[in-house]
Amino acid sequence: MKNTLSIRNVLLTYLLFLAVWTLRVILLKPLIDGNFELWTKAMVEGAVKSIIWFGFAAFLIKLYKENLNIGFKEMFAARIKAQVFLPVFGIFTAYYVVAMFVLHGGFYLNPAFHPSQLIGQFLLVGILEEIVFRGWFLNAFSLFLKDWKANIITSVMFVLIHFPSWLAGGMNITALLSAGAGIFVLSMIFGWTFEKNKSLWTPIVLHMVWDILSITVL
Repeated sequence: MKNTLSIRNVLLTYLLFLAVWTLRVILLKPLIDGNFELWTKAMVEGAVKSIIWFGFAAFLIKLYKENLNIGFKEMFAARIKAQVFLPVFGIFTAYYVVAMFVLHGGFYLNPAFHPSQLIGQFLLVGILEEIVFRGWFLNAFSLFLKDWKANIITSVMFVLIHFPSWLAGGMNITALLSAGAGIFVLSMIFGWTFEKNKSLWTPIVLHMVWDILSITVL
């Protein structure tokens, strides 16, 4: 029997996902932070996020595979298009090089960086967040809306999913607005590359590039 997909269903999946992730931040993260350190903490948090995020996206993409324009296999089979990837990669790299020289006066490696961050803030973030927000949400919304509208809605949702962690971390309103604006722009870029390339690898790699630069050079 074919499962029918609608905007209402997509929004309901988001509300459920947001609720589950919020509970993870409120209830589970303090336990992990209080009982594990560095590598162990990174691996436990990575495992938890992988189960929640990948399980959520894979289930829904499989469930509605007859409705979606881009199936699970297809979004990973398509190759990265250089004409889409390289300009964004160049912009990201230039931004951080300029920021590094402006803020630190030359080449700089963040002394607070620890290799354990590569698990949760580099490898898994790029893969899991792109599978959920581009592979599922943007992919699903694009069935009912023009690409740019689908990308805007998905990007707003992408910003909101960060709020539980930001609020738990004690960010003030100025920091929330600044971080939210930056995340929204990045999400729009990742979404655009997915729409143009029809491949998840493009936003995944670009997401990784942005994250590794953010934790190492600033």
